[in-house]
Amino acid sequence: MTGRPERKSKKEYDLMGNAEDSLAHAVEHLTENVPPGSGDYKRAILDVTHVIELLLKERLRRAHPAFIWQDIDMYPDENRKTVDTITAVNRLSKLVGIKLPEEDISIIRKARGLRNRIEHYAYTFEEKESRIIIGRLLSLIFNFTSKQLNTNWEAGFRSNGKWKALIDDFEFWYAHSSVVEKRVVEEKRDVIDCPSCGATTFDITDEECVLCTHKEEVGTCSHCGEAKPISLMNDMDDSDYWEEKSSLFCEECWDEMMAFDG
Repeated sequence: MTGRPERKSKKEYDLMGNAEDSLAHAVEHLTENVPPGSGDYKRAILDVTHVIELLLKERLRRAHPAFIWQDIDMYPDENRKTVDTITAVNRLSKLVGIKLPEEDISIIRKARGLRNRIEHYAYTFEEKESRIIIGRLLSLIFNFTSKQLNTNWEAGFRSNGKWKALIDDFEFWYAHSSVVEKRVVEEKRDVIDCPSCGATTFDITDEECVLCTHKEEVGTCSHCGEAKPISLMNDMDDSDYWEEKSSLFCEECWDEMMAFDG
């Protein structure tokens, strides 16, 4: 006996489990090697395209299990063909009432075309194109699972340290920052620009950025009363000049007072 744990020869994946597994592989390729190589981007494109296809099918399935079959009358024959990505997008719109924004449909089409070239034909790697497609699809994946499937996949990557590596990629940050900025407005959070990532997603009450998870103590400007992260405040400790023994001032008030003093 070696004490080696018994190897499981069988594991079942439902649509969500299958999608989550592919997403984990994509993120691993994007974060294990910094910067990622052409092979990492290639695998990530295949994985994230697979993820979005499965998520669209899962949302259709939740509306009605027959909706994911190409020929609905063939339900529930598992040997029959299920819908492709674009058909899933159209059915979500016509049968479920979920219409994806045109920019999301456009990036799905581009990713699908690139995936097909990788799988079935010659493929020329272009880093900029790959990063844009991956970044926007990742943002779509996290947003879609949160809004349409009541699942928070961001939390898992935040806890295992992968989230910061994703945020450091400009294309993902650019795509996802606008999504999170809209979300915090809908949630009526008190937010300002984050001193770390720059998005308007730093929650004053929680003292943490909703997007990049940067945490920092918040202070109150002694002049205007605005709450700001401490790193954006100036500390004046001069009891002969100011009424307060020690006062914090936001940059705007500080510049105003320094100009007046000069």
